[in-house]
Amino acid sequence: MASPKKVDKRCVMIQRTTRAGITGLVLANTCDECRVAVVDRIDKVGSRRSQNVAIQGKSTLPLFSKGAIRAGVLSEKSCK
Repeated sequence: MASPKKVDKRCVMIQRTTRAGITGLVLANTCDECRVAVVDRIDKVGSRRSQNVAIQGKSTLPLFSKGAIRAGVLSEKSCK
C-alpha cells in the first residue's frame, strides 16, 4: 500500500533581508517546485487583506508592506 502524499508541506516563509543598506522582507520558497502562498497583511487599525502569490522553487520575491504593519503566510499549495 502506497503512503499518502504529505498535504501540509510548508515551503514558503517570510525572511528579513538587507540589500544596499535597506532592510525589507522577502517571501522565500525553500522547495524545488513552484508554490502559491496566501499572504495576509494587517494594517494599524486591524484591517486584513490577503493576496495569492506564486513563487518559483528555490527563489525569493520582495514582500512589500502596502501599508501593513504585520504580514504572514496563511497557507500554501503546489502551483500545479
